[in-house]
Amino acid sequence: MAVSFYSPKKDGSGAMVAVSFNSKDESVWLKPIKQTGTTSHNGEFKGGASINVKLNVNEVGDILQAIRTNGGVSFFHKTPDKTTTITFKHYRIASKEEGKPDRVGFGLGIKQGSQEWKIGFTLGSAEALSEYLKFGLTHIFSANYAEDKKRAAEYANKTNKKPAPVENDVEEESPEQEAERDFDSDEL
Repeated sequence: MAVSFYSPKKDGSGAMVAVSFNSKDESVWLKPIKQTGTTSHNGEFKGGASINVKLNVNEVGDILQAIRTNGGVSFFHKTPDKTTTITFKHYRIASKEEGKPDRVGFGLGIKQGSQEWKIGFTLGSAEALSEYLKFGLTHIFSANYAEDKKRAAEYANKTNKKPAPVENDVEEESPEQEAERDFDSDEL
């Protein structure tokens, strides 16, 4: 399941980003796509230049922290073939008209070589991004936990060892003790 955020511009220089997660490799993926044209109200993105950017769970946590604190974060990914920089930061643009509110939100910038993508997030879309990232992290952590349980069971079966029973803090009553508790002869 992926979610997309759009930031079209009238001059056609906007971008969008599709965000998805992969529980198996513990990652969140960003796929920014450049705007290719405009329609009456929306941008067109089909066929726009794009890349795939893989974020680890710590980087996702940093983005969540930036949203929660109106802060910012940047990452630097370097491989032998390319260098990618990712920034996510809060912004406030002062209104040029008296009585109009400032523009407030977050900006995602991704740069690789000469290509650059800039996606703006309103406070509402940043909140939606935050919830999706939390959803992705929950699935990643749940998948890890399920895999750990599976490995423990496989190991126990392989070594003919049963997992240690969980001790119960509550002492169970025998049927006789339960009957005695339920029937008090003084009540007759």
